[in-house]
Amino acid sequence: RNDMKTQAATSIFLTFISLAAAQDGITWLYGGVDSFQDCSTRDQVVRGLCGSGKNRDCVRWIWKSYTSTGCGDFPMTPHQRRLESNVTTHQRQLESHVGLNGWYCEKWGSHFTCPDGHVVVGVCGSGEHRDCREYCNPSTHAAYKCAPAPDGYGVVPPGKWNTAKKYGIFDTCPANKVVCGACQSGKNSDCKGGWFRIKCCEVGDFGVVGKWVYISTIIDETSIRLRHGATKTTGETKSSEWSQSVTSTVNSGLTVEGVGSLSSELSATMSSSYAQEYSTEWSMSEETVFYIELDDSAKGKALWQWVFDISDPYSNNIRAKANDFALTEGRHVLPRCQPGYSEGDSIDYQRCTSNDRILPGF
Repeated sequence: RNDMKTQAATSIFLTFISLAAAQDGITWLYGGVDSFQDCSTRDQVVRGLCGSGKNRDCVRWIWKSYTSTGCGDFPMTPHQRRLESNVTTHQRQLESHVGLNGWYCEKWGSHFTCPDGHVVVGVCGSGEHRDCREYCNPSTHAAYKCAPAPDGYGVVPPGKWNTAKKYGIFDTCPANKVVCGACQSGKNSDCKGGWFRIKCCEVGDFGVVGKWVYISTIIDETSIRLRHGATKTTGETKSSEWSQSVTSTVNSGLTVEGVGSLSSELSATMSSSYAQEYSTEWSMSEETVFYIELDDSAKGKALWQWVFDISDPYSNNIRAKANDFALTEGRHVLPRCQPGYSEGDSIDYQRCTSNDRILPGF
């Protein structure tokens, strides 16, 4: 009985012990049976995994474990590296999505993949028996916790499975990828010739560019029909997570385009105001019609509309249209100012309220 108490105490102790790897910024968690190793409590995601057969085969130094989970920061894309100060905030937005307390319970040999746009943030593995019990009823051989990618990031499907590994091997994803699926075994090589394997998904980010686009030259119309909002055809673009990621990207630094496709990134204050004012436009799944009324003085002038061109990690390109418009002397005369910052009541946008509201190239 004392041996059982000692084994239980050791199991609990090992569950909460972690050993920092010397490279790649990965911290490996170790545990005994029924050990649900959760990286999200550390504001991190799963970057690597070690699985066992029937024994504690994941061994490093004095630590022995049935499963060892490698926790690390969500990798930054080139755009996000410029926003490193925001990464911790993004990581704290990781939350459980579905399943019992966010855990998916699987049998040995099951090749599990998180839902689209989600990553693995927690792992439980077993030895010979079904040892994952705390969040799985009935108990299972393996369990995984998934969470959405932080705002401003995307997880590019479908991902790629690493080669199945022998028990006791520590396997990781490349630096620009995260674990989005896994397979674990019992005592046999149940994962297509190996005892475990991981699926790695590439990380991408969102791009947003604001600019004026030419609509038409006014002939004799007095009532002009325009549209604002966005037209979306795919499930991921219609999700609230997608819209939140666009808002986060704009808030972190909106790029605006001026003459000759020259562009620049706005300040944090300006970008934040755009995110607050225009988020409803890219959150819409269908465009909405609105009308502008013009008088005879508009004849022969060029009509422009402010838009946001959005690219995402899933190869979608969405144009979100604002209800801001400009009238210039002709198509050869582009609006010079950001929307809403034309001096006085003028809508030709040739004189701006301040120099920092002049678009690039002017």
